[in-house]
Amino acid sequence: MPKMAELQGSAQYRERMALPDDAILDVYLQDVSQQDATTVVGAQEITPVGPPPVDFAIPYDPKRIDPDRRYAVRATISVADQPLFATPESFPVLTQGSPDRADLLLQRADGGAAATGLAGRSWWLGALNGQEVTGTANVPHLVFDDSEGRFHGSGGCNRIGGSYALAGDAGELDIGQIVSTKMACPDEGRPTEQEFLDALARANGYRIEGRELHLTGDGVELTFIERTP
Repeated sequence: MPKMAELQGSAQYRERMALPDDAILDVYLQDVSQQDATTVVGAQEITPVGPPPVDFAIPYDPKRIDPDRRYAVRATISVADQPLFATPESFPVLTQGSPDRADLLLQRADGGAAATGLAGRSWWLGALNGQEVTGTANVPHLVFDDSEGRFHGSGGCNRIGGSYALAGDAGELDIGQIVSTKMACPDEGRPTEQEFLDALARANGYRIEGRELHLTGDGVELTFIERTP
């Protein structure tokens, strides 16, 4: 057996969300000297992935490294063979002045946003400040659309909508002006529609834990559960 070396590094993503237990991080050390072909020199699979940053150490045979060739690292996080996050471009390493460590920032892969991120999922209110929703015939719910930067849903009686943006560091949320229809609604159950709207307007952060979305702000926390629309 050849004496193996290790290329160490870390992989992280900026979304504040907990990955499912079956998420897999695959990291590849590749020879990218030829523009139309790559050769895998070393690889590592990590599962469960755990919270970022995730440390890795790719084993490889140092005798396969040619100082005149170019090498790079790529990574993906996938669930059930569907990519959720990926490196947008390869990270050069080892030769021609490149570092011998790879600290990678992964971005959402195409198709991953609807499955794991804020957008494309139907979020139904489960609790406001720890108090479960009670006695409400129509539960408040939200759907976010990344392509337009808007959300729509229900306050429990009236249809609502507005704009939003993911701002600054990961987990920061900017809710714009909330618009609503003007139907007269009985204040049955808790929270009332007005209590929900007041809390939503104060939300300035979010995190996703599996099928739960938490919107947080000054003195408020709204807990939503993902449901089939």
